[in-house]
Amino acid sequence: MTVKRTQGTVSSLEEISIGLAQGVVEGVLPNDYPKNETQTFVNGKSSSGKTAASFFPVDDKPYASNLTPAGVKSATCTANGKGSKVVITLISEDGNDINFVPKHHASCADTLALTQEDLDPLTINECHITYTGMTLTAEIDEFGRVTSLKVSEPVTIEGKVAWKKLNLIEVKVLGTWKQEFVVTY
Repeated sequence: MTVKRTQGTVSSLEEISIGLAQGVVEGVLPNDYPKNETQTFVNGKSSSGKTAASFFPVDDKPYASNLTPAGVKSATCTANGKGSKVVITLISEDGNDINFVPKHHASCADTLALTQEDLDPLTINECHITYTGMTLTAEIDEFGRVTSLKVSEPVTIEGKVAWKKLNLIEVKVLGTWKQEFVVTY
């Protein structure tokens, strides 16, 4: 099995209360989509030692998904050629901490993982994070195998940051974590 993975974050500064800090805030925003990697797995392992399970979401978990119906806003399954297409949209989840881990989003995908070093030279004083409803799109062939998986996970962060002597700069950032997997057997 060969898997081509394309992933990364696209983010933008939507609002800022002090324009002087705009360039600094935009400078710490991740915008690294697309990053590409291809691995071939034989009996679940690649020649580089990676396992197929570790190459797909959820990072560092022994499962691909623990999503329950409580986390699903909508789901569809439609015929697609000889196979099918499944689209699942999750409910919105929010919290008031930069380290907030949304239960349902984290059960089936990688979520935001920021440290103070990632944000340097800014300091977060307070924030509100909203995962606005991730969409998972899978294409399944006639043999029941996943041939494509797309993850689009939009996140809005609103809060107050400090930079140098400017305290409590209000910001609103929109970011989307994107992953695409194309699998050939």
